Amino acid sequence: MRLVITGANGYIGQRLVRHALQRGFEVTAATRRPFDSSGVKWLAYDLSRSPPPDLFSDAACLIHLAADTSGGAFGDREEEINAAKSLLNATQKHRVRMIFVSSQAARQNAPTSYGRVKSRIEEMVLAESGWVVKPGLVYGGPPAALYGALVALVARWPLLPRLLPSPAVQPIHVDELCEGLLRLAINADFPPRIFCLAGNPVPFSAFLKAISRHRVRRPLYFLPLPASIVDLLLSLFSKNPKIRIALDRIRSLYQLPLMSTASDLQALGLTLRDIADGMHPSGDSRRRLLLIEANALLQYVLRIPPPPSLARRYVRFIETRGNRNPLRLPRVVTAFPSFLSLLPPDFTELGIRMDAATVLSEATPMGASRFLSLGNKCSGFRSTYEVIRALWSEMICRMLRPLVSPFLTLGAPPTQHSDVDSV
Repeated sequence: MRLVITGANGYIGQRLVRHALQRGFEVTAATRRPFDSSGVKWLAYDLSRSPPPDLFSDAACLIHLAADTSGGAFGDREEEINAAKSLLNATQKHRVRMIFVSSQAARQNAPTSYGRVKSRIEEMVLAESGWVVKPGLVYGGPPAALYGALVALVARWPLLPRLLPSPAVQPIHVDELCEGLLRLAINADFPPRIFCLAGNPVPFSAFLKAISRHRVRRPLYFLPLPASIVDLLLSLFSKNPKIRIALDRIRSLYQLPLMSTASDLQALGLTLRDIADGMHPSGDSRRRLLLIEANALLQYVLRIPPPPSLARRYVRFIETRGNRNPLRLPRVVTAFPSFLSLLPPDFTELGIRMDAATVLSEATPMGASRFLSLGNKCSGFRSTYEVIRALWSEMICRMLRPLVSPFLTLGAPPTQHSDVDSV
């Protein structure tokens, strides 16, 4: 099955092409710049001209991602609308299904021309028996497009405004959006309609906090900013195009309509991951939790935070074993690894992984310094002190373990969900 993808060089487009190739699709990339990828046919195309005559040869579905982002929030964008009309005519002629990727901001009375143009194209596509996908705030993977701008913003500024009243956004990971598009492309049984693909609404400030905690990994603080101040600034800088565009986008967050998505996600069989997992560059919750586990166990062994290379080595070792799932250590243990000594000693998997952390640590300069050099350099008094301290610590642990261990049980295996209550 051949897919034609416009805008394949974009943030979503590149990810979509990769997923399509992995699923066995044949792909034609219709872009302005050459698309450099093995197994992909490239045809030059931009919104200012008609589709190439051979664009839809042997194609079954068009996924239209290309959009004009050069005009900011203003302008008529008639070129983009005319391009959509040309694509619709071509798909009708060649009997190719069309999927138009729109926006949550699309509606007739949207505050920006971007939203109004998307709404007009939606009407045209539905009138010609096409399909429309309205994603929420797309995030994850390499930081690009709006997600990349937000990551850069959080990385650069530790203090950001908290909009009041707080607007809500509905995130969806880029991989989940691509999977939904591919499932829609191969299923011709769905009647032409709008599919809203996004997670549960979360405060915009909570989404920024998730970026700071799980992607940028630096503190983020907020300064309250009432909507009335945004309106005041907008009136003061109405003649400055750049500032007006930025303020208009902020104000549009307040008017972003919430989408009901549960039925559409269920129809396509999509389960959304936790935002904390999706913020990881790989989007893999298992690897993220294994890295947390590695840092706790290795720090317990070395008594100092391990280098990232050693933590990755631990993860690679665990991934070669039969049980590749993380232990889901209690939060107090990951924050204070010394509490590992209070966990039940008969837990076999924990013992195996503690041995692995010890063996890996011994092969590092830090481990050699801790396990070997200490004994060579210590005086008799220091050695006696270390022995007494070890015996005293063991005695204290044995006394406290029956009282504390019920509260330090290992968590259940990770599950996927779509809220950010922990943010």
